[in-house]
Amino acid sequence: MYYFIEACIALLVSFIINVFVVAVFAHGLFKKTNLEVYNLCKDNNYTIGMQTFEKNNTAISVDLNKGGIFLGCAFGAAAMYIWAVGIFAAGQSSTMTGTYAGQFAMEGFLNLQWARWKRVLFTRMIAIVPTFLVAFFSDIDNLTGMNDILNAIMTLQLPFATLPTIAFTSSSQIMGEFRNGLTNKIIATALSVVVIIINIYFVINTVQDDLSHHWLIIYAIVVYSISYLLFCLYLTIHMAVSMGATSLGDHWFVRKYIGTPVNTTLGLSNPALYAR
Repeated sequence: MYYFIEACIALLVSFIINVFVVAVFAHGLFKKTNLEVYNLCKDNNYTIGMQTFEKNNTAISVDLNKGGIFLGCAFGAAAMYIWAVGIFAAGQSSTMTGTYAGQFAMEGFLNLQWARWKRVLFTRMIAIVPTFLVAFFSDIDNLTGMNDILNAIMTLQLPFATLPTIAFTSSSQIMGEFRNGLTNKIIATALSVVVIIINIYFVINTVQDDLSHHWLIIYAIVVYSISYLLFCLYLTIHMAVSMGATSLGDHWFVRKYIGTPVNTTLGLSNPALYAR
């Protein structure tokens, strides 16, 4: 119960902060042109970075850099610096979390029998050095563009995390009496579907805006998309079987390539044994 309360408080605070951020940018930048934002900076005598906004009537395309400059123009330099500190803190958190996850995964998958400092140095260099090189040798536009591409890649990976998680936590063979109930299954599945659809939309939008429309690139994207959707379908069938859709187990494809639930000793049917 205490873990549940702690998680709810953390998510609530995060939700409120994100609502404020989205509301501020939606109010200040929705259907605005570069010239309108430039004039806003000029009227408020704020010149730091205002040249980022071109003097034209093109709809503004916002990134992290332009968002911070807009905050400075609208609310003063303090707002821009607070935004910068927040972005820095978020980057530190996500970078270290991702680096730790990559480090542990590589140590396990590659079975690295090295000294610990060598493993840490090797795995973290793979995660941090490319970003550092782009930041050092490139400009802010390329760095923010790389950030958009990385976000698109991470959204593509989302089904590989959510669908197996729902499948494993809904399996009575794995979780025993702690498996998801019907309500949790419905809510988790519905939220996953909504988030995945939204993310796929933004990925398609990013591909259309940032990548060349050369036939070879389009062909590669189509081939990858078909493979990606087929694998997502595979994970969805696996999730349905884990949730108890036993009728799917009668199909030869499911029996051969996915399997059906089997009795194992992994279920926590007697949690008292594991509490000692």
